[in-house]
This record gives sequence, C-alpha cells and structure tokens, in this order.
Amino acid sequence: MYRALQFTLVLFFMPLISQAGLLQTGFNAKYELSLKSMYVGIATRQLTVEDKQLTFTSVAEPRGLARLFVSDTISESSAMTFNGQSIQPLNYRYQQNGGKKIINDSVTFNSKEKLIQFTHDQQQFPITINDYDALNFQLALMLELQQHHDNFTFNVASYRKFYSYNIKVLGTETIDTPAGEFDVVKVDSIHPESGRRFLFWCAPKLDYLPVKVEYTKEKDGDVSELILQSLIK
Repeated sequence: MYRALQFTLVLFFMPLISQAGLLQTGFNAKYELSLKSMYVGIATRQLTVEDKQLTFTSVAEPRGLARLFVSDTISESSAMTFNGQSIQPLNYRYQQNGGKKIINDSVTFNSKEKLIQFTHDQQQFPITINDYDALNFQLALMLELQQHHDNFTFNVASYRKFYSYNIKVLGTETIDTPAGEFDVVKVDSIHPESGRRFLFWCAPKLDYLPVKVEYTKEKDGDVSELILQSLIK
C-alpha cells in the first residue's frame, strides 16, 4: 500500500519537479539490443541541446558473436526545435550499412511549404498536428506522459512510410534493468492497419525516458528489444 501511494505521488509531482529536464539538458543513453530474445549488440542514443534546437541521434551496431549473424549498423539522426512544451521536427536521416542492404534516406518537415517530403520515393504529405519522425516521436511521448495524457495518436514518418500510431497507457510496473530498478509506466503504441507495434516502459524519475522498448514488425512478427544499460545526464 505504501509503495503504491509513493509511486502515485511521484507521478503527480514529477512534472512540477523536473519539467522537461532531460529535453532541456540532453543525455547519453546506452541500451542492450536483442532480436528474438538473443543478444545482438548495443544501441547508443544521444540528445544534444543548443538553444531551442535539439539533435537526437541513435546508432545500433552488433557486438561479439552476433556479428556472425547480423552485420548491419543502423544510424539515425533527428533535428527539431523545442520551445519547452512541444517538439517541431525539422529533418530525419536513416542510414544502414555493413550488410547486404545499403540505405541512405531522409525525411524533411518543410514548414514553409507545410509538407513532409521523403527522399526514398519522393512522396509528400501535408503537415498536420502530432507529426513526428521515427526517432523524435519517443521524445514527444515523454512530453505527453509528463502531462499525464494516457490516450493519444502520433503520426510517425519512418524513412520510407508514414504511420499513425494509437498510443495508450496500460498501467504501472516495476522492472529491473542493467541500469537499475525503475517504477515505470507501460505504454502500448500500435499501427492498427499493419500491426507494427511499440511497447514502452517509461520511468517517471527519468522524465519518462523509455528504459525498455519492444518493437514488433508487421511482416514477420519478429520482436526486437532495447533495455537501458546506462544513462549519462
């Protein structure tokens, strides 16, 4: 009973204490990466802050024996503006190399023309509310959770397609990670048409940074997982 009450108080007062602290100061997070429950390597995510512009990068690369089966390194970068309350995407780049497939594509959020532009196939979509890219939508998720929103929709641009995810808070849990034990909010994010799904375990004491992420592909149902190994604020 005491632990449940304590967690409820943390959820209530967290926005007053930290506001969007990590989004204002930046961070470097390292995650263990697994595929089909098998350790694959490391994913490093770094947020840098310069005035009102944020740059969020992610590099996922195989380590150890996993290199015999997975050789691709995936690098992503997302540039955006942040006014303390909301994120406005600017551009997103996805690069994949080291394996059989080489990809170098980008998405531009052209605010002047009010268009989202893909280099992959030259498609364009009008910019609407709650539009993000495949990387910075996870920062936008942190902001939504800080405001105690528990049911909302994000439109997310990957390097080649546009998806609308229905996002719902499922409840609270306590989980162990290599970075320690965390009280978390579990969040389900699904694209109903394709079945693409993210599950997030977000820690209130870390401004709702995901300490665990599971991603399910729409085609083969393979599940990849990120779990927090370390965090430098």
